[in-house]
Amino acid sequence: MLPLSAAAAEVIRTSHQINRRVTAYTDTQGALVLDDVADATVACDLKSAIRRTATAAIANPNLWPANPNDVLSEVSSEIGIEYGIVVPRAGTEWLTVFRGPIQTVKAGVLDVRAPDPLLGGYSRYQVSGLAVTASARAQRVVDYRLPSPIKTIPGPVVNEIIRLIQLGDPGAEVLDTTGGDASTAASIEIDKDLWGEGILKLAASAGLTVDNAPSGVYRIRKIPTLDDPPVWRIDAGGVLVSADLERTRAGVYNAVQVTNGRTDGTPTVSELVVDDDPASPTFWGGRFGRKTRFYANPAITTRDQAIRAGRGLLAKARGISCTVTLTAVPNGALEEGDVVEVDLGDGRLQLHILDSFGVPLTPAAQALTTRSLELPAEQ
Repeated sequence: MLPLSAAAAEVIRTSHQINRRVTAYTDTQGALVLDDVADATVACDLKSAIRRTATAAIANPNLWPANPNDVLSEVSSEIGIEYGIVVPRAGTEWLTVFRGPIQTVKAGVLDVRAPDPLLGGYSRYQVSGLAVTASARAQRVVDYRLPSPIKTIPGPVVNEIIRLIQLGDPGAEVLDTTGGDASTAASIEIDKDLWGEGILKLAASAGLTVDNAPSGVYRIRKIPTLDDPPVWRIDAGGVLVSADLERTRAGVYNAVQVTNGRTDGTPTVSELVVDDDPASPTFWGGRFGRKTRFYANPAITTRDQAIRAGRGLLAKARGISCTVTLTAVPNGALEEGDVVEVDLGDGRLQLHILDSFGVPLTPAAQALTTRSLELPAEQ
């Protein structure tokens, strides 16, 4: 969760006023705060390669990008979106919830009839409004297709991930939040897909994930799991508005068979990683049964890497027993992968990991899709 002042954290637990601010960032004109923003949304999805996307409706037709250097150019501009929490007697506390390159700009066109003394009237066309979409900066690396295959350089995995990110997005700022991960990158060949075949494969081999922070900075972090400390409580009679619950075994497994699938002479690695916690509802050998996911990653060259990758994947599903769609008082500081506590008012506390949600930038409740682990009732 993004950092908040104590006053703002208290305010957002109740119905509160919000502001929004949309800024265009250009190489030629600097930063320009956009007026006439009719609406804006930010969509967050933990399971997507591009975790955050944004849309903005701009009422000013004069901002139509007629050339590559214009303010809303899909060639060279980014947009940033800020969520403002109005704190009584203190003003607005701003949170950056999105920063990334513009992908598309669409315009509505009106047929305007104008009088003409000779012709009796004529038509001219006028842009009526703009719809702008943008993606997180990782889109730049996704878009970059290698002109010829390359091999990764063996060494610290974090260093190699940073090198590959900056190959696809030169000058990118990359933040390592792993606390000094000591994993070693294997030498693997990347054909064309730098992001999927290279960066994400290397990260998964070390039990890590790579994305953009809401500010746009790239970050390398450990895979979010339900073992992480909760950052927010959603309670009945308070923050919670409504909830829809669904129980399913789909997507839940309690073992991962990890292999490297190498055919280049590198020793084959194969390791079965299981949920060996007797207290876990998906304990291997318990009443859940035995359900295995198979995972192949050429970046894995040692048994230790296989175990780490398997544990990282298993952590995403271990103990998951309920998918819940919540509607709550909005909290613009939430991030995909955050763990929240949910009290449905039945005496049971649940831990949920946020999979997908939107950041509402108009007065509205916030819909959150989560996975959960039920805990015993509090005594």
